[in-house]
Amino acid sequence: MGKSESESVKVAFGISKKAGNAVWRNRLRRLLREVYRLNKEILSDCNRSLWIVFSPNMLNKKENPRLFLRDVKLDMIDLLNKLRDNI
Repeated sequence: MGKSESESVKVAFGISKKAGNAVWRNRLRRLLREVYRLNKEILSDCNRSLWIVFSPNMLNKKENPRLFLRDVKLDMIDLLNKLRDNI
């Protein structure tokens, strides 16, 4: 039996327009969603409703013209673990 709608974790991703063009920002959002989907069990023991908004400000198109899953995976997992420890 799954968690009810009121006891679940909601995640949102926001990327500044200054980070890159729309295609690059949308790719980053898709990669972040995929990393979260693959690792959401990290927050599975959370028994209350949470809204998490991720806004990566260290990534931009100038320094990372091509993004891959491996580019964001480790940082995202580290962030989820820190969040779990602070809940």
